[in-house]
Amino acid sequence: MTIAAHYRLAPAAGPALESLAERLAAESGAALAVQGGKMVFELRPVGKDKGTVIAEFLDEAPFRGGMSVKVGAKPTEANAYLPDIDAVNAWLERLTAQ
Repeated sequence: MTIAAHYRLAPAAGPALESLAERLAAESGAALAVQGGKMVFELRPVGKDKGTVIAEFLDEAPFRGGMSVKVGAKPTEANAYLPDIDAVNAWLERLTAQ
C-alpha cells in the first residue's frame, strides 16, 4: 500500500501535509515511511521504493515480461530510458500506430 499526496496546486498546504504524513507514518508502528518529492509526500512501506514495486509487478501476470521505462535525467535501473514527456508521447504514438 502506497499513497501519494501532491500539493502542486496548493503549495501553502505543504507544511501541513508533511506534518500529517509524518504523523501517519509514526502511527503505523514503523510499517510506513515518508518520502518527499517535488511537491509531493508519499507514504510507502518501509524497505520498498518504486524500483522494488516495479520489479514485483513485473513478476506478476499480466505484467510478466514487461519492462520499466524511466522518464527524466536521473540515474536509473529501468530497462529503458526516455529523456522527457515529449519522447514518451512520441513513443506511445509509434506503439499505437503499429
